[in-house]
Amino acid sequence: MKTLLCALLVTYASLANAGVYCDHQNPDCNLYIDSNGVLHDRLQAGKIVSGKIGDEGILANVSIIKYQNGYAIIRESFTNDRVTLVVPLKWNGGDWMYDTAYMFGLSVTDSSSAIGKRWYGKKIKLHMSRIDGQIWERLYGEFSIARPSPTVLSQWPNPFLKISTVNGKRKGEICALPRADRMDNLAVESIACRRFSKLSDHAQYEFSGVLGKYPISSMIIERQGNALSGCFRYAPHADTCIELRGEIYEDQFISLREFAGQGGCVSGTFRGRLSHGGLSGRWESSDSAKAFQFNLLLQGFPDD
Repeated sequence: MKTLLCALLVTYASLANAGVYCDHQNPDCNLYIDSNGVLHDRLQAGKIVSGKIGDEGILANVSIIKYQNGYAIIRESFTNDRVTLVVPLKWNGGDWMYDTAYMFGLSVTDSSSAIGKRWYGKKIKLHMSRIDGQIWERLYGEFSIARPSPTVLSQWPNPFLKISTVNGKRKGEICALPRADRMDNLAVESIACRRFSKLSDHAQYEFSGVLGKYPISSMIIERQGNALSGCFRYAPHADTCIELRGEIYEDQFISLREFAGQGGCVSGTFRGRLSHGGLSGRWESSDSAKAFQFNLLLQGFPDD
């Protein structure tokens, strides 16, 4: 009977992570930034998309990250406020464009050693523009002169940030930003701001969110008929991805068994549903001794 309940603890190397850093050595990425800070497009025979976009010195880092639904260019600041600019990119058939930007940062005036670090998130809508070397100066200028709605601060271990809309339609957008390490650095490859309504058959999804007080940096779920499979990680770069297997019912209710027990035995079960653009529910250990709520959003950014 035990062999029926147990399975090998596996790392799903075949399940591609949605949020991956892109460089010239990664064949899965069409876009990459070279050592000189120049943005290239591999599909266009290495065409230069923009020069010096990533030449930011020692106080910041610029990178391209490929999420499941597309690419984003990200500038991470290493100053005290840890401001991170995220620009989802759009392909118009001839050029890489953008019309939206996010700003995430540490609210220095609202943080202290006593209450901990508190974070904010802002979003701005722009005229559709082509990527060029002036993008960061332009975005800092736009955010500085715009009048955002009141900023809602968030504090870990809660990884969810309510986004303050600077302009455009205010949709009450929420993003999940799991912590990358004990220094409270943002795990930018795990940012999840997408909403969804269903898990399509023969498709794969990657989520970020929280289980109780523990941030989940990645949960990959693949659907084949009514069967679900995948794995999840707490830490962004953990070697082991804990196996998941289960089912989906009526296109919205899910049950996923977690195989992290000794010998690969079932250690817990996620039971939940697709609701309000996310995946949420309750996790319970196999011995019923522990139970936590979980909430997950799709990695990447809205298409609008």
